[in-house]
Amino acid sequence: MGRKWLVLVIKSSGLMIFSLADKKAYEVDYPAGVISNLEIKDRSNLILWWKAVKKKFELRRGKILIVMDDSVCFQKTIQNDAEAEGFWSELPISPDLLVKKVISINGKRIAAAVNKDLYRYMVRTFKGGTVEAVVPDRCLFTGGPGLWNWDAAERLVKIKIEPHWNLEETDEGDTGVGGKLWLVGGIFALLVVLGVVAAVATVKLRVNSYPVPARATTAPVPTEVIPTPTITPSADIERAEVGVMVLNGTNVQGLAAGVGERLIQSGYILTETANYQTKNSGKTLIKYLPGYESQAREIHEIVLEEYQTATPEADPELTEVHVRVILGGEGL
Repeated sequence: MGRKWLVLVIKSSGLMIFSLADKKAYEVDYPAGVISNLEIKDRSNLILWWKAVKKKFELRRGKILIVMDDSVCFQKTIQNDAEAEGFWSELPISPDLLVKKVISINGKRIAAAVNKDLYRYMVRTFKGGTVEAVVPDRCLFTGGPGLWNWDAAERLVKIKIEPHWNLEETDEGDTGVGGKLWLVGGIFALLVVLGVVAAVATVKLRVNSYPVPARATTAPVPTEVIPTPTITPSADIERAEVGVMVLNGTNVQGLAAGVGERLIQSGYILTETANYQTKNSGKTLIKYLPGYESQAREIHEIVLEEYQTATPEADPELTEVHVRVILGGEGL
C-alpha cells in the first residue's frame, strides 16, 4: 500500500492539514508569538511545535503537497521576468531574506516569494522526498486565493508534478526531489467526477465547508491546537529539529558565520550568529538543553575540526535554543 496523500496549507495563523486517505481535515494553530508579520519570532517553540505536528499526524509517512497561502506568500500575476524583479524589490522584506520563484502554470505566470526561515522550517525538515511539491495558492484558483476545501485538496493531488528549483538555480537548500520543489507546468488529469476543468472554469468553493465522500453539504473542520510539548530526552531527534546558536567569543570577525554554515550543511537549524558579550580566550564551549546531549556531541565533533572544544555541558536554563556554541580563542 502506498503512502497516503496529505495536503498542507501553510497560513499566517497556523496549518491546515487535509488527509485525503482518511477524509479528515484539521486546523492547527501556531503557539502564541511564534510567527508575526511573516517572520519567525520564536524559533525554539516553532521547532518543538512542528516536531509535535509531524509526529501527531504522521506526516513523515505521507506524500506531502505544501501550499503557501496568500497570507504567508507574496504573490503576483506577471507578464515577464522583469515585472517579477520589480515586484520583489517593492516587498516589505528584503529580497535577500526571501525564497523567490516565477512559476508558469494553468496559463498564468506567478511571481512568488516566501520568507527563507519559514520555508526552511516548513519544507526542508522533511526527509526522503516526502514533499512532492510546493505551490503558492494563487496558481490554483481563478476565483481568488485562499479558498480551501475537499474539492481543492482532491484536485491538487491529481496535478502533474515536476521537481524544480535545484541547487544550480538558487543558493538555498538541497538538490533532488527531497529539497526545494515548486509546482510547474500545466494541470492534468483532474478528478472527472467533480466535473472540473481548472484551466477554463471559475473555481467556486465553499469556505470552511469540507464535503465527505458522500458529498455532504456541511462538515466543519475540527480545530485542534497543538500545545508546545515538554522537552524530554530523545535519541531519535533529527538534526533538522535542533536549533543552534553560534556566538563568536574571539577577536576574529566572521568565525560564527563560518561555523554556522557548516552546521547548516550538516542538517541543523541555525537560529542566530552573533558576537559574544565577553571574550572567550579559552576553549570553545557548547551548552545544550537537557535531552539534546547526543546532538550536542555531534555538534562538538563538527566544531572540533577547527576549534579546541570543551566537553558539552547541560544547561537547564537554556531557553532560546537547543544548543549554544560559544567560540573561544584557544587553538586559533
